[in-house]
Amino acid sequence: MLDGGSKSRLHLPWHVLPRKAAEVTGNRKLAFAQGVATATLRNNGVGTAQNDAYALLAVSPNQPKGGPGEGMPTPDIRAVGINTYPVPAGFCSDNESFLWAFAIDTWERQTHSLPVAHFVSLDINRDGVWDYDVVNLDGSLLNVTDGRQLTWAINRETGSAEAFFFTEHATNTGNTVLLICGEQVGLTGTDMLATNVDMMVESADWYFGGPGDMVTGLTVTPLGERYLGVTTDIPGNSTGTMDVYDFGLFPGNTKELGVLLFTNGARSGSTGGATRSTEALQFRP
Repeated sequence: MLDGGSKSRLHLPWHVLPRKAAEVTGNRKLAFAQGVATATLRNNGVGTAQNDAYALLAVSPNQPKGGPGEGMPTPDIRAVGINTYPVPAGFCSDNESFLWAFAIDTWERQTHSLPVAHFVSLDINRDGVWDYDVVNLDGSLLNVTDGRQLTWAINRETGSAEAFFFTEHATNTGNTVLLICGEQVGLTGTDMLATNVDMMVESADWYFGGPGDMVTGLTVTPLGERYLGVTTDIPGNSTGTMDVYDFGLFPGNTKELGVLLFTNGARSGSTGGATRSTEALQFRP
């Protein structure tokens, strides 16, 4: 509390950048019939719900927060999702390929994605040694001189790193999406529906050095997701639907839990806004 005393007047300037927020509700229990379920979605907010769906790989319990003023926040994973987007030759490389999207939802929001580094470690040949790290870091990689957050793929053996895409983080959100081309982690289009990859997700307090969180024991396959959510953006005070397809568990993959829906996804020229309790929704069979 600020107190200027009886003879002093205090002025505290402040600045806010308002953003319209979506507030999506819907039936979270999926009732499948012949491999398809439909969730009815209602956007009660005034902002457009910019919806992106991911297969829900894992969830993690809520940990205690860092104490006020300690400078030791705890990046705490709530849910992990994944999706694969096939792309034609000429997009990632001269050959047909795919984009791999890793979605991380945390229990607490981050004002900016800079202080928290989300590491997705991949063991491509499943020999017990991590081959690549996919991580959000500054545009300069190891320093904070650029300010923009890119998604880097780092080869653990050679130390080389490359970034093709910006990190998706709408600011003041617990949702982060890391997007890469398959070639950045030694994969090609021929690995879709063919190659099991072991995976671990870790959220680290990169800036302050406090504790973090980790989800291990995951095995995924490009385009081998069991659950596929198909939806569109929903304007404020409107309704929509999400169709969810169940393709069955891909051999060797981790058993999936359902669909993770981000309602504040990135679009060309804008990122969405959503209320804290509705920016990441889980739909379970």
